[in-house]
Amino acid sequence: MVFVAVAVVAMAACGSNSKDREHLAAHDSTREVRNVIPAIAAAILEQADQFELLSLNPDHQQKAAEGDFHGYRILGTAVINDIETRKKLVSAFEQAVTENQGIIVAACFNPRHGIRVARNGKHADFVICFECYQVHVSGEVYGEFLITRSARSLFDNVLHSSGVPVAKR
Repeated sequence: MVFVAVAVVAMAACGSNSKDREHLAAHDSTREVRNVIPAIAAAILEQADQFELLSLNPDHQQKAAEGDFHGYRILGTAVINDIETRKKLVSAFEQAVTENQGIIVAACFNPRHGIRVARNGKHADFVICFECYQVHVSGEVYGEFLITRSARSLFDNVLHSSGVPVAKR
């Protein structure tokens, strides 16, 4: 299905600095959006040989630094080897995408979570902002899609149980 994205600007929830306004302007609220995880990225996510859940500092780095994750400093990484935990994370992530039918998006991008997965030498990175309902994906495919906050508590719990700090909101 193709949805028309209607931006619900939550400037109070995400801040209202000029960077946020520029980001909103760059994402035309009238464009058509298929709110799904790109098929290639979804396949890698669902069948990953390697699975890492990352905690990110939401302040975008102006200069790329070694070890950052798409411009965001990594606060910690949880390597997810347990199959059941992976299934729960993937299921919650996919459900949160399904729940956002393209009508909720905010003007910020302050990601505090990331997923890095690999399968047979192919990889997908997901930079996740539950605060503004957006995900950027890169690797074998590049794109953006929307999400709700429903998976955030599970992601936080997995990070905490792995001894990884989560950036304050």
